[in-house]
Amino acid sequence: MFLRRVRASLVIACLWAIAWATGGSLVTLVQYLRFSHVLDFSILRREIFGRVVALAIVWAVIGAVNGFFFSLILTTLGRRVRERLGVLTVATFGALAGIVLPVIFGGLILRARMQADEWLPIKQLVVVALVAAGLGAISAIATFGLAGAPLTRREVTLDSEAHGQ
Repeated sequence: MFLRRVRASLVIACLWAIAWATGGSLVTLVQYLRFSHVLDFSILRREIFGRVVALAIVWAVIGAVNGFFFSLILTTLGRRVRERLGVLTVATFGALAGIVLPVIFGGLILRARMQADEWLPIKQLVVVALVAAGLGAISAIATFGLAGAPLTRREVTLDSEAHGQ
């Protein structure tokens, strides 16, 4: 039973890593194209490709960690509760899992900057956290879709089950 849960967590983490690496490389490529008029064209295509791949790996690691946190959330819920989850609940759990790393690293960055009496990038950290929450919500819904898990439109609570509804 324990090995089955570990395997499921690793599969979810790998799926999220692939999705986030793809999304991250596209975001990075779009940023390079967007600022191409500002960039020095002496940069070789190979260097740009190397940077895109490096940032895709970073996005993959972030996605894998967030996917693992999402699987931990699902594990704590139990099978019966997971079978009755609504789309909004799954998206909320995915957003919570997606926001874990930005909050941790954002807190560390803010702490270091405050100790050094430097400018605090609060606006940028909030934007990164919101993007990660959105990616987490989308990834969570996609994970349930790939698994073929039924998602209900209406939220089912534990009280409604006890009353026969």
